[in-house]
Amino acid sequence: MAPGHGAVPALVLDALCKGVCALYWPEDALADAFAAALARWPVAGVPANPEGWLLTVARNRLTDRHRRVARAPVA
Repeated sequence: MAPGHGAVPALVLDALCKGVCALYWPEDALADAFAAALARWPVAGVPANPEGWLLTVARNRLTDRHRRVARAPVA
């Protein structure tokens, strides 16, 4: 992302937190999205909308986590 986009992670995190009670889940999902970006963008190039890319990847990670928790057996 270009310099001066320091507020972008906060905006993406805010969008991910809507409707989620555990704040660390969206934080983990966003961290996973940044890790994916670090692995992919040097090879494939930075997407036209990096914020949107991060938000989409983080939302997908968050959805995956919700599904895993929903399928987990209750002890």
